[in-house]
Amino acid sequence: MYELKNPLQEGPRTMVGIATFDSTIHFYNLKRALQQPLMLIVPDIHDVYTPLQTDVIVPVSECRQHLELLLDSIPTMFQNSRIAESAFSAAIKAAFLAMKNTGGKLLVFQSGKLMNLSSSAHLFFLSFIFFLLLTYTEIILMGYSDDSTMFSVLPSVGIGALSAREAEGRSNILQGRRYIILFMCSPAICCGCLLAFHPAAIFLFTGLQEAHKLLQPADKTMKEMAIEFAEYQVCVDVFITTQTYVDIASISVIPKTTGGQVYYYYPFSAVSDPAKLYNDLRWNVTRPQGFEAVMRVRCSQGIQVQEYHGNFCKRIPTDIDLATIDCDKTIMVTLKHDDKLQDGSECAFQCALLYTTVYGQRRIRVTNLSLPCTNNLSNLFRLADLDSQFVCFLKQAASEIPSNPPLVIRDRVTNFCINILLSYRKFCATVSSSGQLILPEALKLLPLYTLALIKSTGLKLDGRIDDRSFWINYVSSVSTPLAIPLVHPRMIAIHDLDSQAWVEAIGSLIPPALPLSSEYVNDNGVYLLENGQDVSIYIGNSVNPDILQKLFGISSVAEIPTQYVLEQYDNPLSKKLNDVVNEIRRQRCSFLRLKLCKKGDPSGMSFFSYLVEDKVPAGTLSYVEFLVQVHRQIQVKMSS
Repeated sequence: MYELKNPLQEGPRTMVGIATFDSTIHFYNLKRALQQPLMLIVPDIHDVYTPLQTDVIVPVSECRQHLELLLDSIPTMFQNSRIAESAFSAAIKAAFLAMKNTGGKLLVFQSGKLMNLSSSAHLFFLSFIFFLLLTYTEIILMGYSDDSTMFSVLPSVGIGALSAREAEGRSNILQGRRYIILFMCSPAICCGCLLAFHPAAIFLFTGLQEAHKLLQPADKTMKEMAIEFAEYQVCVDVFITTQTYVDIASISVIPKTTGGQVYYYYPFSAVSDPAKLYNDLRWNVTRPQGFEAVMRVRCSQGIQVQEYHGNFCKRIPTDIDLATIDCDKTIMVTLKHDDKLQDGSECAFQCALLYTTVYGQRRIRVTNLSLPCTNNLSNLFRLADLDSQFVCFLKQAASEIPSNPPLVIRDRVTNFCINILLSYRKFCATVSSSGQLILPEALKLLPLYTLALIKSTGLKLDGRIDDRSFWINYVSSVSTPLAIPLVHPRMIAIHDLDSQAWVEAIGSLIPPALPLSSEYVNDNGVYLLENGQDVSIYIGNSVNPDILQKLFGISSVAEIPTQYVLEQYDNPLSKKLNDVVNEIRRQRCSFLRLKLCKKGDPSGMSFFSYLVEDKVPAGTLSYVEFLVQVHRQIQVKMSS
């Protein structure tokens, strides 16, 4: 429970406060003079307030004993509660009022309630330099069983209360689909006439058009709160453990505006997810970070900043405010030139970041960059950075998803790829047969990444609203090394880890990646696929039982558990699998959770949905078919 305390500084600036909430808010007086922590209840969740101006946030050095006593008591304090409501927004607002004079980090834990053990949601608010405790994980796990029923964790009462929008939106879309399938089955009606005139078709089209609005915040309440938090330098991180809809589109507004982050564990497993939650929590506290930050990018004459992308608050055109900035956050800046640049000249860029360290020191970090200008397109394509260029468009596309239907974004993504390759074909490629698709060497994977983006979670027509909302929020601040696997995962074979010929060849513990196609997945093999967040291990139906025993401690595919925690058995193959998984976690700087998948099971379908080079029933093309489509479009534009 207290393992997170050791890496943290316990100086005079380190202060901590704890609150819990269900349909009311509970603060705790941690003053050392008291014999034990004193609960202070705030029943008004529409006009919230802080019960005390002091003693709810106290220096860690003065309250350690009370803190540990409170943490020991919380698991039993709410075990008999049957309250199913959550005053999420009101609790955050109340905690903000308690810490607005100092600023700092506000870590919010929101979860469902188990039928056989009700526990309130928990919120830890921390002042400036903060101290985090892992109590909530243990509270979630107590009394959990596979047959437990989890209630919704949707913020349901008080200011900023939300309703379950997803069910209504999904119902409309599905109803429209039923009607359109019914009428399209009639040979008397052609697709063109149906789409042009039939009310059912119009209803479907409207349903798809309106579905993206569920990815927008329900109202302006949380945005207004977030702007106020950012003004007082309060950063909010939200940890959501759930098995139901929670309206991340609305909740994520607060972390996004305050420079924070959403941690989303769906569907939450009491067996396999605690380790990831713990490691995410620990890294959130101990990673390099600064507070009260202001950033500005300057450019030389002829170039100006067009737009910033990321998690921040922007109150004036030239600067962005970040209540907290850490080593995992990325701010993307798009530029435009408003004057002619001379060939061979240099253009300069400067990024200045003013921030406060965890020790209270005010610092400024300045990064300067000078780049040559060229009017030679061949040089531009030859030196193109595929990953950076693609991630730039990925972030732009993600920001547009809540305001546009997925089909519109898919078309834009495809045209982005086509126009780049068209420019190369028109101005840079040597004369060749018109029947040949020509790809610049530096951008040869651009069509594959484009297809992968089209098939990604954010652009799925039938995806869960919360999954899509989290994807959009995650993309907004993700770094380039983590953005690429999110869209185009890495798949490797792990049934033959004993033959480590690749280690000397490529100098890596991880085997070479396989193409994301079912052609490379055999029934007698075991395959690991990771996207920077999760690891899926697919086990074929005909895998050698000896391999299953060595890797997973089971003798047949039928024994594959639904919830899985990686263990190391006393054999070389198991050790190598653990080494591979640990290396992937090190590369991604994240404790990726593991899931076992098998054929004919929903888990297997989930695994194959990541194989972006395959054609899927939903109608998206295979990689080969997509290349043919791109080539045809280029030919059409070349001849026009």
